[in-house]
Amino acid sequence: MLTIAVLPWVVFMLCASITLVLVRVCRGPNDVDRVLAIDVLTLLTIALLVTLGIARDERHYFEAAALLAVVACVSTLAIARYLLRGRVIE
Repeated sequence: MLTIAVLPWVVFMLCASITLVLVRVCRGPNDVDRVLAIDVLTLLTIALLVTLGIARDERHYFEAAALLAVVACVSTLAIARYLLRGRVIE
């Protein structure tokens, strides 16, 4: 269980990681690196939502994390297909 002393450090580290990934999204050398950085950004956001859900003992954070995971998976597949073939739907 997350204790009161550990929670601020976990949130700080996740926010610092999100900031670094946002830099990679802006400065990525090509589109594939940007897509990968956005995928990592969604992963870090899901981790932040789960951490806040555990700390506050709220169910809504877990539901939002699950919804974000599904949307991120579908959007990553669609973007990868677009970058590979130039269109999403055949």
